[in-house]
Amino acid sequence: MAYFKGFGHGLAAGMVLGVLIAPRPGRETRRAIATTYLQARSTTEQAVDTAQRSWRAAQPAVQMARQTAARVTEVAQPMARAAGGRLAELAGRGNGAPDPQPFFAPVADPSGDRN
Repeated sequence: MAYFKGFGHGLAAGMVLGVLIAPRPGRETRRAIATTYLQARSTTEQAVDTAQRSWRAAQPAVQMARQTAARVTEVAQPMARAAGGRLAELAGRGNGAPDPQPFFAPVADPSGDRN
């Protein structure tokens, strides 16, 4: 939005400077101003139309991203709660409390060879 505002200010300043330093007679200057105005208006309308079409085209992707984010949140929240609970359990081990469930079980050596 700031781009279009700056564009409009620059256009207005350019038109004022053009009128002030115009080496042409009044009729030609007015014609040049009208032509420049019409070109600027056409360009602005095209830019607005392109922006609106782009916005409409992006809406399905935006909606899909919102739905995906909601699904990921639904799946991640229970896992985060469980991890927080497990962390609390592990933190309680430091107080001399027995570990109710080992984080990982030791693996027996199938060869029986312990170096």
